[in-house]
Amino acid sequence: MKLCTLLLVLSFYCTLSAQQKFLGITYDKVIMYEYDGGKEGELTIVDEKGNFAKTVSKQVVLDERIIAELNKKLTDKKSFGAAEAFCYEPRLGFVYFLNGKIVGKTDVCLMCNRLRSSFNLDAQKQGKQTNDGEVYYIAMGMSAEFKLWLNQLIKSAGFKFVLKN
Repeated sequence: MKLCTLLLVLSFYCTLSAQQKFLGITYDKVIMYEYDGGKEGELTIVDEKGNFAKTVSKQVVLDERIIAELNKKLTDKKSFGAAEAFCYEPRLGFVYFLNGKIVGKTDVCLMCNRLRSSFNLDAQKQGKQTNDGEVYYIAMGMSAEFKLWLNQLIKSAGFKFVLKN
């Protein structure tokens, strides 16, 4: 009986330790995807119905250290504050899962400096402007340091689309 109780407690503890929290969601796995969102493409790694882009060419399950670095960068004001260009052809996606179900995602276009996420990224909201009562931000683009970090990450994963230095 004691052995069964011990195994149950250990199983419960392992399940809890595998789950992480990030900006209000609980997840247990993050996968980085290479895909071609393209101007005429899907423009997102996962659509509103939970369908993945048909152009996914590679995926890598991220380890806990990389996930922690990514989450820190996504919530750090120093990771943002640059201007964005207009191309928006995302080729990089991060999808957060809990028990095999999608709970969050982020799409990235390194060419135009844009990052779009299902998370509310307060760190991205820089350069606040108002016009006739409407609020918008003019410095939501990724910083050079954040782009460099992402570029090194995708190079190490063997993705085809990387920025040339």
